[in-house]
Amino acid sequence: MLGPVERRLLGYDIQFETSVMAWPCDEPTDYVIDIDATVTHQPEEDADPVEVGSLSAHLIQLGRALDAGEPFEDVFDAHGEPLYDLYRKLFDRKKKWLRAAVQDSFEVIGLDILYLERIEIDAAHRGTGLGLVVISRCIDVWEPQQGLVVCRPYPMQFDKLRKDDEAWKNRIGVDAFVKDKDEASQKLCSYWGRLGFKPVPNTDYWALSTVSRRPSIADVLKPAAKMRQRMPAASSGTEAGPRSRSRKAR
Repeated sequence: MLGPVERRLLGYDIQFETSVMAWPCDEPTDYVIDIDATVTHQPEEDADPVEVGSLSAHLIQLGRALDAGEPFEDVFDAHGEPLYDLYRKLFDRKKKWLRAAVQDSFEVIGLDILYLERIEIDAAHRGTGLGLVVISRCIDVWEPQQGLVVCRPYPMQFDKLRKDDEAWKNRIGVDAFVKDKDEASQKLCSYWGRLGFKPVPNTDYWALSTVSRRPSIADVLKPAAKMRQRMPAASSGTEAGPRSRSRKAR
């Protein structure tokens, strides 16, 4: 039997979109799959769905890159600064492998990484755990087998790329967000922690291993049902603007 929170989420759908070249291009960019998701809400059966949120992610296929002899650094670098920052902080550049601290903290058998770059949920649709459900379902669909799922919790109200976008700020409800950056960051990290994410040592990233069992959506939503908190929409940082060109190309 569905509880009150689950019933409130019945009218929501997530549409994932991606594209790849039919013939492998044999370039570093071929090993990163860009994933964009649109969250829609249909309040009534005969109503038109309305977009109420979005998610951006990247599936980094390092297993394929290894088989093809493509250096990991080139794979991250070819996709621009956000992904290259992930490489710098998670990988040992000399050993060309995950840093020892990462391997010690997370059970990682596979090589692939799902990087959740950004999620946004409109203000009117927060408070029921919708953002948590969207993240969890994204991992369900794009889960890197025995690999890592990584995010960079960063409160979107401090996103300098969107500070002058009044329409976006009104839609997201930025004025209602916590004004203190440290407090906002702590809340956001706690939010991701409910899904099983934990800090990557000595970095600003959080991750979970898909080798371990993740909390069920029902378990994740229990705090939302009890506290009814308006959680800030999660963002993976300020990388949500136009992607930077490869560092080597600049």
